[in-house]
Amino acid sequence: RPLRAVDYACTASKCCQLQDMSVEKAKTLLENGEGHALAAALLFSASHGYGLEIGVSEEEIDNFAFNGVCSLSVHYLVGLGLELMLKAAYIACGGDDSDNHLRRDIGHDLNTALTMAQERGFESESEHLAELVGYMNEPYKRHYMRYSRPDGVFLPDNMEQVAAVFETLRNEVRERINQAA
Repeated sequence: RPLRAVDYACTASKCCQLQDMSVEKAKTLLENGEGHALAAALLFSASHGYGLEIGVSEEEIDNFAFNGVCSLSVHYLVGLGLELMLKAAYIACGGDDSDNHLRRDIGHDLNTALTMAQERGFESESEHLAELVGYMNEPYKRHYMRYSRPDGVFLPDNMEQVAAVFETLRNEVRERINQAA
């Protein structure tokens, strides 16, 4: 009989560890997402400087940064940032943190990541989150930033809005993680 009590205590202890592991995974995904978001902003800024160096006019510099030589990398980093931060939101709200589930059931689908987080109770005050996810979902999910792509793809064109989405999302997910910890 005492063995059962010990087994139960170990099981309860393992459950606590799994919860702690979920919190840690959410933190890691959030931190990695933040890194990609920051890298996107830095590359966008650097492409501004590069564009000015090669003679792009002030009126066209934002367009160049989003559609010039660095644009695929900027958008790819935006997609990575969104994917990881949305998965962190999902886990922080009690979602399944297993690698197989995250890869198989969510994958690179930003709409699915947002929907699954929302189904778990995640709500965002970000004015442009759904819009950004809508713009980025297909190009990111289909790897247009890495492989062949159609001639025309709608992508976000306002880095200030993108940065605001990331800042709001980061703060909201961090708050959820802190509540779960």
